[in-house]
Amino acid sequence: MAELHAILLGVKLAIKRKIFKVIFESDSSIAIRFIQFGCSKYHLCYHLVDNIRKLADSIPEFVWNHTRREGNFLAGSFANHAISSQESYVGFSVIPSLAYSVHLVDAAGAMYRRGSKHISTL
Repeated sequence: MAELHAILLGVKLAIKRKIFKVIFESDSSIAIRFIQFGCSKYHLCYHLVDNIRKLADSIPEFVWNHTRREGNFLAGSFANHAISSQESYVGFSVIPSLAYSVHLVDAAGAMYRRGSKHISTL
């Protein structure tokens, strides 16, 4: 499951950079549920999920959140950048210009209607 591999990479990166307060978000409700509650040891993803859970325990404060795909535009802009990049890994220490405007809209609390590309603000 690609989502779980991406989450594992994020957990390892947080540990490597000594980030002690982390909010992990994914639009995969199954991945988040597996990480929060575990899965059968006979499931194909068991070892990956178990590895994520054990590594995450070394982060003092962390939260697992599910986010709807429609509201995950910031992750989408990073994914689009990664697809067009020739690099195998791209990391940012600050919000890059390619995602800054999307971040501002997300930070302002914009609401995205499911199945629509229209944005509503509170």
